[in-house]
Amino acid sequence: MSIVCSVFMSNIFTVAIATICIVSICLGAFGLLVLWGIDLDPISMATTIMSIGFSVDFPAHVTYHYYRCSKFDDGRMLSPEQRVHASLLAIGFPLLQCGMSTILFVLCLLFVDTYMSEVFVKSMFLVVSLGLIHGLFVVPSMLCALSNINLLLETIKKQIFSPSNHRPFSANAKRKNSINSYKLQRKSSSKLVISVVGPG
Repeated sequence: MSIVCSVFMSNIFTVAIATICIVSICLGAFGLLVLWGIDLDPISMATTIMSIGFSVDFPAHVTYHYYRCSKFDDGRMLSPEQRVHASLLAIGFPLLQCGMSTILFVLCLLFVDTYMSEVFVKSMFLVVSLGLIHGLFVVPSMLCALSNINLLLETIKKQIFSPSNHRPFSANAKRKNSINSYKLQRKSSSKLVISVVGPG
């Protein structure tokens, strides 16, 4: 899934967050299925493999919109909070509609009294619910926090390696060069005087 995300988002930061959230959704769904009384059998394996595809939609859409929303229309850069706000305005309500409609559709299978329908309903319900929680709350929080940390590290690097921090060294070097040039000028002028006047 991370390879597919990297095809559309050429940013390691957003791809890493999307991949971490997808893994978190899958692990949470598998663990809660065990607590819900679903054993590991071919039916549960098939339904969980099918439901993994649904876990990609929620974090991938939010991180993709965050990756695309980087500038205003006039070219000014957006802050991480503004990018998350724009992403949630664009994709938040459609994600909620998608998740709620999927859950309502799957709940219709509860009226079918079979083990397969029970496993499918439970796995889909868990994946979609965890996907909504990650897409609407976890991913925006991680994007804001990690982006601010990244900006802080970049400003610290700029302050450490900025040319203003090396001004004393350059000033000392200029001062030494001026002193050396002054000494050379004194020597050359004294030699010129001696050559003109001649030896005593």
